[in-house]
Amino acid sequence: MRTSRKYLDEAYLKLFPIEQSRQPRQQVNIKVEPVDESTPYQKQLSRNQRYYHENKEEVLKKQKVYKDSITPFEKSRAKQLYYLNSDAEYYKKMRPATQEKYNFKKENGRWI
Repeated sequence: MRTSRKYLDEAYLKLFPIEQSRQPRQQVNIKVEPVDESTPYQKQLSRNQRYYHENKEEVLKKQKVYKDSITPFEKSRAKQLYYLNSDAEYYKKMRPATQEKYNFKKENGRWI
């Protein structure tokens, strides 16, 4: 049974040599451009920076509107959640009143 790729290439692939013409080859000028070797992350970062510089006023206005829409309670709760999830012993340092105030619960090893 000769159905594997190896045997198909060996037995059925017919390669014929290309006859070269006796005329000398003409030189072709090929324009070589440098290849961009930056990673996709670097490309995305440069696109973000370019967008920010082109639309700086609009971006800052949107950031201000967003930051003003979040209440101090939500900001504080998010900060405490970060500490709880990043430090395994932080819940021992926290007062019980703080846990009740922000209604922290632990589910599947994460504080919510």
